[in-house]
Amino acid sequence: MKSIETRISKFEARIIEHYRRLDQESIWLFIAVIGCWSITVNWLQILALLLVFYFLSRNVFDGLELKSSHKQELNKINEAIKKTSIAEKEKENYYGKLWKIEKSHLTIPKTIKKNIKFFASLTFAAISSAYFCDNLIKNIYPH
Repeated sequence: MKSIETRISKFEARIIEHYRRLDQESIWLFIAVIGCWSITVNWLQILALLLVFYFLSRNVFDGLELKSSHKQELNKINEAIKKTSIAEKEKENYYGKLWKIEKSHLTIPKTIKKNIKFFASLTFAAISSAYFCDNLIKNIYPH
């Protein structure tokens, strides 16, 4: 059945494109966050950081055909395969393709490995933001 084959191919292509976008944006995120901390006025730092995350989300998700999570889409395709009236051997072939996509792209270790630069940049952003907030609170409410 060509529609299921096409759906599986498009699904994998969307995952790969999403990971490519995350990889591409990781360096930009790291540099942008560093730039936010070079601003000396606290409220402007907060505004700059909010803008960085707004731009990041637009760059990563604009144009991406995500109506559901990857896992939900995987389940929907599995259900479509189950409901089709094709030979069991062909169904098993489709299930095998989905299993391969899941194991290659959607497990937690594979997701981290394929997006390590993005997770590193996001971790830096989170840690530096927490440090900024901690210092801001200490300046507002000194002991």
